[in-house]
Amino acid sequence: MRLVDAALSGPPKTPEATIARSAFIVGNVGKLGGELLNALLESPLYSRVAVAVRTPVRVVLPKLETVVMPA
Repeated sequence: MRLVDAALSGPPKTPEATIARSAFIVGNVGKLGGELLNALLESPLYSRVAVAVRTPVRVVLPKLETVVMPA
């Protein structure tokens, strides 16, 4: 199991842990930020991933929500 997957998997599964989670990313820059975004989007534990951006993006993914922040 990759280190990022292990970190995102959290504690052992319990009935409460099956509830979908949301994540909000600010400062998603560079290789590490891209890896984090991809890991969250691919993870079945997260039903929604919001990302702060400076300009609107054209990418449409079911789990991805972009929040345009003022410069």
